[in-house]
Amino acid sequence: MTTTFVSDNGIMVSMVVPVFNVASYIEEGLGSIANRDFKHAYEVILVDDCSTGGSLEICRRYANSYPDKFSLIESKKNAGVSVAKNLGLEQARGRYLMYAPTPLNTGST
Repeated sequence: MTTTFVSDNGIMVSMVVPVFNVASYIEEGLGSIANRDFKHAYEVILVDDCSTGGSLEICRRYANSYPDKFSLIESKKNAGVSVAKNLGLEQARGRYLMYAPTPLNTGST
């Protein structure tokens, strides 16, 4: 019996990144992800939870600059990190799922 480790669309890992007012350090985190040479195909789903102060603009830039790696969901109202994670989960196409570490999604109500 053969085991497959990638989904039908070729994506192995979906990373969901809830975002809320983290402009001061999200650039470094997303830049690190964008410049990695992962062994397997992956996608990064950025879920903006009605950020202010520049976080959304940074996410838009990454989604536009790396459309093969990054996608962006813009929430219509601030609903908290759990709702943001679930929105990302609904869009995930990978065989495996991971959420960004807590520092990328602090401050949400």
